[in-house]
Parts: sequence; C-alpha cells; structure tokens
Amino acid sequence: MARLLLDPAVADKPAGAPASPVAASPTPAAPPAAPAPATKTESASPFAPTAEPAKASPWMAAPEQKAEDKKDPAAQKAEPEKKAEPEKFDLKVPEGAAMDAAALAKFESSMKELGFDAKQAQKILERDLAAQKASHEETLTLLRKQDAEGVKALQTSWGTKFAERSETVKRAFDYADPDGSFRKKLGDSYLANNPDLISFVEKFGQLMKEDSIAAGPNAAKAGKDNRPLAERSKDAFSEFFKKGK
Repeated sequence: MARLLLDPAVADKPAGAPASPVAASPTPAAPPAAPAPATKTESASPFAPTAEPAKASPWMAAPEQKAEDKKDPAAQKAEPEKKAEPEKFDLKVPEGAAMDAAALAKFESSMKELGFDAKQAQKILERDLAAQKASHEETLTLLRKQDAEGVKALQTSWGTKFAERSETVKRAFDYADPDGSFRKKLGDSYLANNPDLISFVEKFGQLMKEDSIAAGPNAAKAGKDNRPLAERSKDAFSEFFKKGK
C-alpha cells in the first residue's frame, strides 16, 4: 500500500479547523508547447502573379460604348437623312395693296430662309405693304402740291399776259403732240405745270407765230422754204437757242 505523505501541519490539525495560512505549494504550470515546425515552402517572388489579378485603376477603364456608337461609321453615312417637308405658305396680299406673283414668291422664299413660319410671314407682308402704301400716298400728296404751286408761280410770273402766253404754250403742244398722249404722260407724272418745262415750251410756241417754223427762219428773205420739215425745224431751234430768253 502506497505511503501517503501528509504535511505535518495538516495531519495534526483536527477536522473542521481553519486552513493554515501557509497554503500548499501550487503545482507548477506546464511549459508552453513548442510551435509546430512550419512546413518548408519556397518564398514567393514579389514579382510573381498573385492568385487573383490586381484590379485596374478606375481611370484605366475605357468608357462603355452605347449601342448607336457601335454601328459601323460607313453604315451611318449611308443612311439618308430625313428632311422635314417645308411648310407651305398661303400668303394673301391685303386689299388695296398691289404685289405681283413673282414678287410674292420671292418674299415667301426669303421668309423661309430667315426661319419665319406662315403666320409670321403674313404679318410682315401686311406691315410692309401698309408702309409702302403710306409712303406712296405721301409722295403723291407732295407731287400734287408741287403741281398746284407751279400754276401759281406761272400766274405770278406772267401776270396779265398769263392767258396769252398759255395760248402760245398750247399751240406748241398741239403742233408737237396732236393726239395729246405726251401731255397725258406729263399729267400722270405731275409735270404738266412745271414752270421750267412750260417756259421752254412757250418759247417753242413763239417760233410758230406767223408760220415761222413751217417756213423756216430764212423765209422772209428768200420767199417760201420748200425744204423738208425736219431741216426747217432744225433751223428754227437753232434760231431759238441763239435768241435765248
């Protein structure tokens, strides 16, 4: 039977007595286990590829192409461009205004080139024609005023001989303009009473007195002049310009 070794202090102590302040010597702790020998592996080169490839920097990624960008450029060029049909203008010339078809077509083309629509072009057309009409009326008013002032100027200049000298002017017109067509054009142009023009015609009429134009300036000296009218008239005008006013 094995021999039980007891501490003398413990063996003599009765049961239930407090433990001795001197505790039993602690069992020494087991030494730490030696690390397991590492499996010998070859050291990896710092330049060797890793198991997973390194992710590329975000700025290295190429932008994704859109579906339309992936089309063949040649195919894109081959596709015909769809042009929108030009808007049809139906411009109306305002009542009281005048504009021929060619001018209206040119105006419409200009409006389209400038990017105006039909409604805008119609407003511009009405505005421009109204301005033209107002300008035309203003010009006519001025011409009528000048025509009336011309008659007054001749009345003042000729004084009491106005009726006589007016008859001389009429004689010249009747001779050069028997059908009155030239005088009508003068009236339409508001030049029929222009003082400078009427004074010139009056001098021509004075040469007609006593058949001086028909007979020529040398008729009194050599008797009747039977030369053609063109030659006699040429001499008459030469004589007229020599005399002056």
